[in-house]
Amino acid sequence: MLSYLSIILILILGFIFFTYGKTIHKNEYKLYIFFLLLSGIFTLLILFNIDVRSLIGIYEVFYTGHLSFALFTLVMMGGAFPKRSAVKIKILRVRREMAILGFITIIPHAVLRLDLALNGFNTTGLIAFLIIIPLVIISLPIIRRKMKQSTWKKVHYLAYLVYVLLYLHLIFDIFITRTIFNVQVKSSGWIYLIIFIIYVLMKAYVIITEKKRLALK
Repeated sequence: MLSYLSIILILILGFIFFTYGKTIHKNEYKLYIFFLLLSGIFTLLILFNIDVRSLIGIYEVFYTGHLSFALFTLVMMGGAFPKRSAVKIKILRVRREMAILGFITIIPHAVLRLDLALNGFNTTGLIAFLIIIPLVIISLPIIRRKMKQSTWKKVHYLAYLVYVLLYLHLIFDIFITRTIFNVQVKSSGWIYLIIFIIYVLMKAYVIITEKKRLALK
């Protein structure tokens, strides 16, 4: 059921960000502060050993990481549409906001699963989280304005590594220690595998089409 929640959130958030993109962009810092406070509260509940599983609705959306996954999927899909398509234009308008909010909302999940990750279980998620940190920092307008566009783009190629790690995290249960190496496909892994395959095919089509267009010039 939780795997379907991701799909539902992708559709809901896609509608909200595409419909109210200008308003979201205008109030981005207010949104960052609000969700930082929210994530901070949810993180404190973990640190105070509150049973967060009893927070029905909040647990499923925030603590399992589905909200942030939906946001990151929309960010990822922004690169899979043709440059001049209406969908790509709408995504690019709020891509930064979705990426930063995706990072902010993943914090409670990262803290909740930190002990497991440090003990070798599904560490792919922790690695992805750590890579996202510098990407988010340089995405902030105040930082981005101080960087060369070429440098900013090169650093952001790390986003592709984040996408791969996130989907490995969602598709497989990976347990690695000094004495154990175990990989199992999650029961809901096929849903995320389909989403990732769709992205790869769309991205490949865009790249091939763009190369053909440039070759004809």
